[in-house]
Amino acid sequence: SFYHETRVINSETRVFDGETRVIDRETRVIEGETRVIDGETRVFDGETRVIDGETRVFDRETRVIDRETRVIDRETRVIDRETRVFDRETRVIDRETRVFDRETRVFDRETRVFDRETRVFDRETRVFDRETRVIESKLMRE
Repeated sequence: SFYHETRVINSETRVFDGETRVIDRETRVIEGETRVIDGETRVFDGETRVIDGETRVFDRETRVIDRETRVIDRETRVIDRETRVFDRETRVIDRETRVFDRETRVFDRETRVFDRETRVFDRETRVFDRETRVIESKLMRE
């Protein structure tokens, strides 16, 4: 099924697109929403895949703000009762490309956040890694 819907809400224009595909026992739902807000263009894409009993959700948000381009990708996976969220934000700022990666895992009452920032500028590549853990410890329960 294909549909295209344009809404004008509070001086804001939104365009909704949706396509559902069933390919090789795999179900994909592709949605796109384009918003024009205060001279800023945002494009939201969502694809949900069910593959081998595993659910993956892909989101992409593209923002063009003050000559700065940001691309934000999110993939949510539910694998063996474990939830993982992958975020990627790519910024192009003053001829500098920055890639931000984040993986959030929730398993066994423990939350882990992994951040990675990759900068490419002046022929130099820098990679920054950070891991944040929130763990229910024995001291917290005592």
